[in-house]
Amino acid sequence: MMKEKVLKVLLEKARQEILKEFNPDSCIVSTAVCIDVLKHFGILAEPLPVRVMVFNKIAVDCINKWGMPVKDHTIYEWSRKYGAWSVGVGFSKRLDTGYVGHLVALVENTEILDISLDQASRPQHKIVLSPLKFEISSDFMSGARMPFTSKRDGCIFCYEKITNYGYTQSPDWLKRSRRKHIVDKLIKIIEG
Repeated sequence: MMKEKVLKVLLEKARQEILKEFNPDSCIVSTAVCIDVLKHFGILAEPLPVRVMVFNKIAVDCINKWGMPVKDHTIYEWSRKYGAWSVGVGFSKRLDTGYVGHLVALVENTEILDISLDQASRPQHKIVLSPLKFEISSDFMSGARMPFTSKRDGCIFCYEKITNYGYTQSPDWLKRSRRKHIVDKLIKIIEG
């Protein structure tokens, strides 16, 4: 089916093309590229502002044993004692856009496509990330307080929907000319 082929190419090829010209913290242009390609093939896609916390396997083991940390000092203590580590994406202000958040593509209102998740990689802490696609629940989309949690390679990802639309003012979002050649190349790969 065409949708699976498009998503496969986006997951496997899009990020490497984007990183040839943009920094790793390029979620806005990465999402825009995905949406442009998906729409070209008639697949419903829209931007979804989120933030995400990633916990390494050691942190996951600590969470399973003692529960989700409620205070920052807990994760620091686990880090010092056991090597637990977490990293957040979309929690601090970007100076160039003023955007506080992380941007992903919502595909057909049922799946999240996050091809810039690799920006949270911390290999020294056993967090090595690549593009991710996963199904979401209607509870998540209706703004449920519990963040959506997904596991991969022993890590836990906790996504939380936010309401910051500041990305719409970013040149990476506004100027299609900045990404058109990447979109065109991905479309050729899919059609080829």
